[in-house]
Amino acid sequence: MLEYIRSVTPNSACAVYLFDDVSSDDATKMQRLAWYDEEGIPVPDNELAFKSVCSKTPITEYNETGLQFRHVSPLVFQSRIVGAVDLYKPAGIHPKELKMYQLFIDYVSSFWVLYDLIAKREEEATVDPLTGIWNRRYMIRRFQEEADRIARYDGNACVVIGDMGNFKNINDNYGHTKGDEVLIKVAKTLKKCLRVSDCVGRYGGDEFLMLLPNISKEGAEAVLDRVKTELTLLDIKCVDDDVNSPAVEVILDFGIAVFPGEAPNLMDTINLADEEMYAKKTDRKKSLGLPITR
Repeated sequence: MLEYIRSVTPNSACAVYLFDDVSSDDATKMQRLAWYDEEGIPVPDNELAFKSVCSKTPITEYNETGLQFRHVSPLVFQSRIVGAVDLYKPAGIHPKELKMYQLFIDYVSSFWVLYDLIAKREEEATVDPLTGIWNRRYMIRRFQEEADRIARYDGNACVVIGDMGNFKNINDNYGHTKGDEVLIKVAKTLKKCLRVSDCVGRYGGDEFLMLLPNISKEGAEAVLDRVKTELTLLDIKCVDDDVNSPAVEVILDFGIAVFPGEAPNLMDTINLADEEMYAKKTDRKKSLGLPITR
């Protein structure tokens, strides 16, 4: 965008700003995304860009001879403001240059909003709307990417499945709103305990799926020990607004499998982790004398 403006209006300076909160009167919230300047021509400050965004109208400045040397235009599309472009040319902006510049600004405004819309739709397609972590669709895609990486560069990955052992009881006894609260806080805890390179998603219902690249099974177990400790610290009251209400017991049964050491592909590794998780769930329930259900 800036290179095009530079070619249309040579010997000038230009800055592009992004501004998310047009209700604010704080100019520091306007972020300068990119800019160019040419020798002896300084980049414009953000004062006029801020005024242009707040007023939703272009702002022009003229020198003493009547030549327009500055033009600030908000990036607007269907009443949505995303930022501003500030063009500064001390020698004066020719009307033909200005016309091409403004046409381009209008085009960029619509493109920018469309890009944001596409990004939002992509996020909706890959993020679980309740918990804010990745959904099953994204996790499967991420698993394939990791399998391709391992095929090229070797290494390994641990696959972890976590299943809430008492989620039905939480829903039955305290309601689905409380169940949703538990899922949200469990997801947040899982994300908090993982490394930057790891990822976690909601696999379905009360199941969570984790991918931990380049870690041993023992290392993955250490991560899960940290998760279990954090889960015990969750203080989710059974009854809201009741200080004497006991906390909801949060139980997660985990299964771990290593790719490629324990399975030929990542999907088989998921199934293996699921089998281990179910075996641990069964052992836990047997020790408590609880009925065994899948």
